[in-house]
Amino acid sequence: MRTLTTLETNDHQPVSNRQRIKRAITVARRAHNRLNARLSPRSIAPLSPLRLTLICGAIFFLALGVRLLYWQDSSVDMSVQDTLSRNMAMQYRREARRMLRDGTVLFPREQVDPGDARMIVHPPGYSIVMAASFKLFGEAETPLRMLQIICDAGAAVAVFFIAAELLPLAVAIMAGMLMGLSPHAAYYSLRLSPDSIAVLPILLAVYLIIITIRRPRFYPIVMAGVLLGLSCWLRANSLLLAPFFAMVIATLLSRGKRLRYSMALVGATFFVISPITIRNWLVYHRFVPVALPAGVNLVQGIAELDKEKRFGMPLFDPDVLKADVEWNNRPDYGGHMWAPDGIERDRTRFARGLEVIRSHPFWYLRGMLRRATFMISYNESRHRDWPFNTATVPLLSTQAPFGHLISSITGKSPIWSESPADLFSSGRVLSPAAEISLTENGETVRVAGGGAAFEDQFVSAPISLRKNTDYLLRLPVTVKQGQAAAKVIGRSERVVLASAILTTQEESLGRKGKKNDERAEPAPVEMPFASGDAAEERLVLSNDLPSPESPIVEVGDLELFELGQTPTLWTHFPRVVLRGIDKHIFKTESLLPLILMGIALLAFARRSLTLVILLAVPFYYVVTHAPFSTEYRYILAIHCFLFIAASVTLYCAGQLGGHIIGRRRRPFSTQVDEYLRSPKPIHTRGNSI
Repeated sequence: MRTLTTLETNDHQPVSNRQRIKRAITVARRAHNRLNARLSPRSIAPLSPLRLTLICGAIFFLALGVRLLYWQDSSVDMSVQDTLSRNMAMQYRREARRMLRDGTVLFPREQVDPGDARMIVHPPGYSIVMAASFKLFGEAETPLRMLQIICDAGAAVAVFFIAAELLPLAVAIMAGMLMGLSPHAAYYSLRLSPDSIAVLPILLAVYLIIITIRRPRFYPIVMAGVLLGLSCWLRANSLLLAPFFAMVIATLLSRGKRLRYSMALVGATFFVISPITIRNWLVYHRFVPVALPAGVNLVQGIAELDKEKRFGMPLFDPDVLKADVEWNNRPDYGGHMWAPDGIERDRTRFARGLEVIRSHPFWYLRGMLRRATFMISYNESRHRDWPFNTATVPLLSTQAPFGHLISSITGKSPIWSESPADLFSSGRVLSPAAEISLTENGETVRVAGGGAAFEDQFVSAPISLRKNTDYLLRLPVTVKQGQAAAKVIGRSERVVLASAILTTQEESLGRKGKKNDERAEPAPVEMPFASGDAAEERLVLSNDLPSPESPIVEVGDLELFELGQTPTLWTHFPRVVLRGIDKHIFKTESLLPLILMGIALLAFARRSLTLVILLAVPFYYVVTHAPFSTEYRYILAIHCFLFIAASVTLYCAGQLGGHIIGRRRRPFSTQVDEYLRSPKPIHTRGNSI
């Protein structure tokens, strides 16, 4: 006999609209009660220490393993001297060396020119970490990167504990795993910058704030303020997070404790920050709470949105120098962004940016909304301009990367070589605008490029390879003018085994300290790569960034060295699995709907306090960073909390799917009706959150 649903009667009489609305409200109320019960937090106290350790260990080592695999993929790029990561760390490295030389942290022994603001462009925290690493291990980058990936793996465990305080244990485990698997967190944890390690203190502070809301005590809230202050020592973008959380706490605590606990949080934060503020006042006689460059970020943020260049705002640092000279009528401002008169110049930049905002407020508001959507995006296949393209990071390679030391080719003979004449006769031109010729002495092949930026110009004949073997291609090259690049490809043009940006002759002379009239030999570019499944490789020369001059490249004798079998072939299977997860989950069209659905489910279940805690940090970063130029690495803390919301969706889908599969022989409408009618009793820690 068929079971009747809530919308049917025994005599099949028609149901009025009023009855339909009443029954819909009843069903919605039952769904709310069921969902509220399902999403209530379960205490992790009943878990044995062994089980809790196993869960935390699994999340930590999953995150650590993913980051180590990304480190393997980036190891070749990190061995190159002029990488982007090193350029970003240059100021931190200079300040760390100063700390070791002077034996002081905040105050240099030598008097600082008040017009030279380089010391306050960044907070001193990361330079202190770098100085400690240099003191213990020398100026090696490996200890620094290891510290950063350990902190980032610890952040995944912190996400687990935050979610466990707010939601069921299964949601917490999934949230910790999403953080551990995140390609964005893994990729940016390897950059020599404070962005990833600044996230962990924020997560620990949020956890202590949750503890304080549940069981109000003074010690946790003070420690939360200390941790937020430590985060400001690393990155100044969390400066106003303590006052923001103070307002949140004021809405969640009882009336007698609101003011006292809020003041304790803010007071502890500013007490930790105060040494930096005092240093800045004593040295520069200006009130600079932590760091300086708000003006630069504002005008560059306007330039990023102004594609028509109506307002003349500078987009990149060289453009800022030109703008400083023009705005201040000071030719001496063209040498450095922060000297002389660094503080005054940045305030001038800020004032110029405010003029544009006041005259075009709605245009700027639309730009802020665009930047806000960028902050909650992930990998996308569509082209995005700078800095919106920083939300797209490389996927983990399925093939084990180059794993030998480059220095191991010392004393080895090349297994293959090709003269310029042979390269000229066997290669072919790819761009109609490119020209290839032998120089007069026959010592080099000259490739004069043309066409668009990044367009391939010339390709060599195929070179046979052994599969799963490490190689190094030595390419003596001179770039006479323009911007050029080289890459090693497999049989397919889509398989790029190695790539390198080729510097101009003048840049090479400048770095080596040679005079301009000296004749330099072609500088050898070494391109290490692992063959993987490729049985052949080809060298491709291409244009690089847009340049007013067409690139001209001269190439000498090519040499290929074989270093042996790629050492980490065993990582192929986990790489395939992890790349599949990265490719199908960590993209905007997949992850963003999960996040939005999770927020909607929490709102429907009336877990309002949980929503406040989870959305506080994302809301803060969106509001404070949308007006300025922002890279993805600045707002990594947002996604730690958004992953929890996505895990709510996955958990609810799993619960409903498991219930339906368990009763698959019964009609679907009956299953849903019974699922909503009879929630199982659940023992929770209460409904405070």
